[in-house]
Amino acid sequence: MLAWVSPNDPVFWLHHAFIDKLWAEWQRRHPGSGYLPAAGTPNVIDLRETMRPWHDTSPADLLDHTAHYTLDA
Repeated sequence: MLAWVSPNDPVFWLHHAFIDKLWAEWQRRHPGSGYLPAAGTPNVIDLRETMRPWHDTSPADLLDHTAHYTLDA
């Protein structure tokens, strides 16, 4: 999965789709668990901290994928 060709690599796409599926399953099984770290951790993006290079996106914006897509169980 070389950096400059990865988005066109089917293995890269399947890998990330599977990671999304695992995240959705974990969220479904642990509805009361939140994103960690919530705040105050050095060198780690906190829940409401913006992520580079996106200046308007934080981990909190990405927790609920159901607005964009759903996965079959």
